[in-house]
Amino acid sequence: MAKTKRLDQILSNFNEEEREILEALGKKRLLDLLEFEHDDEMLILLIRDTIEEIRKGLEKEKVEKKEAVRKKAQAYRDRARIETVEPIEFFIPKFGMFTIPKPIFELFMKEFNFSANEAHRKVVNLFIYYPKRVPLIAINIDLDSYMLETLFTDSFEEYLLLEDEEKGYQTFCGLFSQQVFSLLADIGTKSVRKGNKVTHITPQLVSFEELQERELNQLYEFGEELEA
Repeated sequence: MAKTKRLDQILSNFNEEEREILEALGKKRLLDLLEFEHDDEMLILLIRDTIEEIRKGLEKEKVEKKEAVRKKAQAYRDRARIETVEPIEFFIPKFGMFTIPKPIFELFMKEFNFSANEAHRKVVNLFIYYPKRVPLIAINIDLDSYMLETLFTDSFEEYLLLEDEEKGYQTFCGLFSQQVFSLLADIGTKSVRKGNKVTHITPQLVSFEELQERELNQLYEFGEELEA
């Protein structure tokens, strides 16, 4: 006799409430029950004796499944919250700390196939070595964290709009340099008020060799792996 037909015959010996409990096990587990006992009458007695335990077991499974789903949903919410409130931080000697939203940083990593450490180093080095002939860190200029973030994100946004054949990391560095020159053109030589302090800004050209000699000791102090 086919298993399915035998199962139907066995289930017909139980009332509606008992059948609902048994059917809640699912067809696979019901068919597995047939392997416990090949005598149908004995199997019916066995099931009848354990049906209350089966009901309690199903209720426990339901609670555990609901709790597992709740924990998984909470984990996703926690991850989203952390990613929202904890952006990636960068320390730029002379300018201090600034942040980049994590999704933008991860897109930067993916775009150039960088590891997290490599991408972090690349971002820091943008502010140390670019533009090539007038490195930003060597210019006598005050930049706050918002301006530092804007230089990076605006450059990256422009890069993403390029056609694929135009893309490449050096192209991105070139766009970053353009953003720096654009900022300098906007600032020019003028006084900037920050709270009660007035800072006079005058861009000063410094050679790359002079920059290296002036800054390397400070940079190594902060553990940055540098690139020329």
